[in-house]
Amino acid sequence: LQDPVPGATHDPWACTDKLLEPGQALLGAPTVPTNHREESFDSSILDSLSSTFLDATLSTSQLAEILKHVYSCSRWQILGLELGLHLRPTLERIKLQNHVIEDCLMAMLDAWLCKQDDVGMKGGPTYRQLIGALRSIREGPIADKME
Repeated sequence: LQDPVPGATHDPWACTDKLLEPGQALLGAPTVPTNHREESFDSSILDSLSSTFLDATLSTSQLAEILKHVYSCSRWQILGLELGLHLRPTLERIKLQNHVIEDCLMAMLDAWLCKQDDVGMKGGPTYRQLIGALRSIREGPIADKME
């Protein structure tokens, strides 16, 4: 770097003793609004991002992440029905092949993510569908944590 003033030393990492006033920029940095009238942030962007996230189709690669949210749901069969899985043979097969509730829940979610039975007719595997199904079986606290 060349010094702006010949003969003067300039350390770009040196701290300054001068305090900045609210909204004052440092070395051309953008100013930070100091009151709500100056704020130009559009909250509809967050709403749009949230909606996009909730409506994105989920895949089996996200199973572990989904399980972190719903691990405490013991009503996995009823949840499976709400998500569009059939009692026979899908949910009954899961129950016969898995003897621990957590394993049944994981297998049911895997079948949902693989779009078995009528999952596509219910809207497909999305967080919005999962949250709606949880609410419909009165598992609101789990749904609330996902939103």
